[in-house]
Formats: sequence, structure tokens, C-alpha cells
Amino acid sequence: MTLQDYLNRTLKHWKIVTISVIVCAVLGVAACFLVPKVYEANGKLLISQDNMSIMGEASPLEDMMLSSLGKSDPITTQMEILKTRPILMEVIDTLQLRDKAGVLLAPDKFGAIFKISNIRSTNLIDIRCRYHNADSAALIVNTLAQVFVDKNQQMNQEMIKTAKDFIGDQLVGQKMKVEDAEQKLTGFKEKSKTMSLDKEAEVNIEAFSSLNLEFVKVQSELVAAHNQQKAYKAKLVAIHSESEPLYQVWVASTEQLGNVIVGLTAKQDALKEQLEIQKRALRGMPSTEAQLVGLLREQKISNEIFTNLLSKFEEYKVQEVAKIGSAKVIEPAISPLKPVIPKKKVLILLSLALGLSIGLSLAFGIEYLRGLPHSVEEIKKALGYSVLGVIPYQESIKKSFFTRDNPSSIQSEAIRLIQTSIKFRIQERDERGAVILITSTQPGEGKSTIAANLAYSYSSSKKTLLMGVKYLLVISQRM
Repeated sequence: MTLQDYLNRTLKHWKIVTISVIVCAVLGVAACFLVPKVYEANGKLLISQDNMSIMGEASPLEDMMLSSLGKSDPITTQMEILKTRPILMEVIDTLQLRDKAGVLLAPDKFGAIFKISNIRSTNLIDIRCRYHNADSAALIVNTLAQVFVDKNQQMNQEMIKTAKDFIGDQLVGQKMKVEDAEQKLTGFKEKSKTMSLDKEAEVNIEAFSSLNLEFVKVQSELVAAHNQQKAYKAKLVAIHSESEPLYQVWVASTEQLGNVIVGLTAKQDALKEQLEIQKRALRGMPSTEAQLVGLLREQKISNEIFTNLLSKFEEYKVQEVAKIGSAKVIEPAISPLKPVIPKKKVLILLSLALGLSIGLSLAFGIEYLRGLPHSVEEIKKALGYSVLGVIPYQESIKKSFFTRDNPSSIQSEAIRLIQTSIKFRIQERDERGAVILITSTQPGEGKSTIAANLAYSYSSSKKTLLMGVKYLLVISQRM
């Protein structure tokens, strides 16, 4: 079948197609007003990584803790915290959100109305909420954001307080060590009658102290690197398959840490050698000076540790008063003006497409069930006879004498072609005359019209007798 055939079948049943489209369109429009409206509100949170660490700049101790636990994406962590049961429950209790039965919403059901995502390449978290009321949707987003900010601030305050109390306890002990070192140094000076060292000894002490502090720092970094490498290797063992997306990432990270460990180990060995050199230089001093060097070194290290602890303690005091948090609302949600469900344009277009599909299906289904031929080729195949001609259908030729009234029409030309085809058939049989029977499968298919017009065409050259025609045509009655 050609495209024209499909078009003809569609036009033949245009009423069915039109009714189907109209009905579905009406249903689509009705759905736009009957489907419950759903509104979507959204707000944005800023997660500041500068405040993620309670120590400000990450300390070796924090590095070791993070390495032993395995590093994670802080933004993803905050997004997961947003979805936790305690935060959702606090929002439900604050807003007294209840279901149709009057029972407070379950956290799992309540969490399903949220979509929380990270805005790409930023520290922003986008919170979206879909609810049947526009004002309520905005209120829920803002309440969730505020509860999260408050919880975040509370957690930071607890961590700061814990760290401040710990350092406060350490300060007490370290202060006693400083006082003890100073008393020992003062007592030794009074006993040995030695008040100070020469310039060379002071330089050696300063160099030894600096090297010792650098050695302790490198040791901390080396321990952190080893712990982090162990965490990566554990993740590689847990993955079990090289096809996993993160497998190559962990492999590359493990190799990179291996290079870092090699570098830190070499640096540690070099510092050890330098420390040994400084120790030998200090041992070469007289006994009295050697003891004084040792006491001065102990006093200096104790003072530096005490100074660092005191500095951190003061920082925590400031942070505790300032109530610093790592989360901040930068874009509160506002009440949306238009619902996201139903989408009227999409719904109406889909209903029109559905109506057209149903109408076309019905039209072609009717044609299929009727089992009628739709082309000359189908008739030839079904009957096994040759076709003398085809008369194009036109509504105006019904019950009309078109071969006389409009001899130049396509239909009149078709009648003359059929006459010619019949003439050749009669000549092949060598007959002087012939009886031509015109029939059809059922009444109303145009037998009388075709017979009358064919007889008129024959009458111009031969005597023609028209028999058995229903006198429905006025012109047939005249004949």
C-alpha cells in the first residue's frame, strides 16, 4: 500500500478519527483541571570547606584520623546528612506534617518528596521539594535548610568544645612541664655557676630544636600516608573487580601514595643523619655545658609545645563564641507560581496524539474486518480476471448521465475505454453481437448508472438494447 492509500482510508473514516481526537482532547483538558496540582520549591545551601576542619588548617593528627577512616567527599557527606532520620523528624515535628489519617508523616515517606543534589563544580547543595501546596513546599524547604544549618552549627560547637576541653587539660600538664624545666635549669645554673652558653652552643641548640620539630612532623606525615595507603588497599580488596568505576582511581591513588611514602622515608632518613650530627656536636662539649644544653633544649621544646597549645586553645575559645558552622542558606525557597504537575501543554499534546492513534487504529481495524479490496491489483488477485477499465469515483456522478451531459469528463473517457476493451474482446470471439451483463455484490453500487452510460456510448455506433435496469434514473426512463 502506498501513502496515498493510507490517506484515502483515513479520509474515508474521518468521522471516527475526528471523534476519537475530540474525545481524548476533552479528557486531556479535563485531566488538567482534575489532576491534583503539585508545586516544586527549591533552595540552595553553601557548604564552606574552610570550616569543615575544627582545626582550621588540617593538623597531622587530623590527617592521620582522616587517613585511617578513608577520605570522603564532604559535599556528598553533607547531602546524606540532610536525608537522615533525625533531621527529617525534626522538620515533621516543627511543621506538624500529618497524613490524611491525622498521623505524623513517616520519615521515609516524607523524604521521598525531596530531591537533593550537588550543583556541578560548586560547593552548593540544591534542595527541591514537591508538595500539593505552593506555600507549604517553600516552607518545608526553608525549614529543612534551617534545621540542617542549626544541627551543623551544633555539631561544630560540640566538636570545638570537646577539643577546647582536651587542650585545656593538656595545657595544665604542659604548664607543669614548663615550670619543671625552668626550675631544673635555674637550679643547675645556680649550682654550676653557669649563666649562659657561648654563641656556638646556642646555634647548635637552635639547629637541633628545628631539626627535631621537622623530624616529628615528617614522622606524622609518614604515619598518615601509611594509614591512607592501607585504607585504599582495603577498598581495592572490597571491590573485587577491575570493571568497577572506582577501581582505577584507587589503584592510581595507592601508587601515588607509594611515591609519597618513598619521598617521606628518604626525608626522614636525611633528618636522622642531621640529628646525629647535631647530637655528636653537642656531646663534644664539656660536661657542664652538655648538661646545660640538655636542660635548655628541654625547656625550649616544652615552651614551644605550650605556646602551640595555648594558641589553639584561644582559637577554640573564639570559635566557640562565634558559633561557626560549615553550612549557610544562600537562597531561601519562595512559593512557586505554577505547578509542575500537571504539565498542561504536554498533557494536551499527549491526549491529541493518543486520540489520533486510537482513531487511526479504529479506521484501519474496520477496513481490515470488512475484508474489502482496496485496489485494482487486489481485485485481479482475488478474481483471476483481467480488468477492462477503472471509473474514478465521484459523488456527483451518482444517478447521472455523465456521458451525455459531460462527455469530456474523466468518467466519460473511462466509459469509452471500457467500450473499446469490450469491442476487442468481442472481435476476438468473431461474434456479430454480444450480451453484456453488468452486476455487483450488492444494491447501490452503481450498476444502473454504469449500464445506462455504457449503453449510451454504444448507441452512437450500434443499436443497443438496455434491459433489466431499475428506473431510478430520469434519463434511463427517457431512454
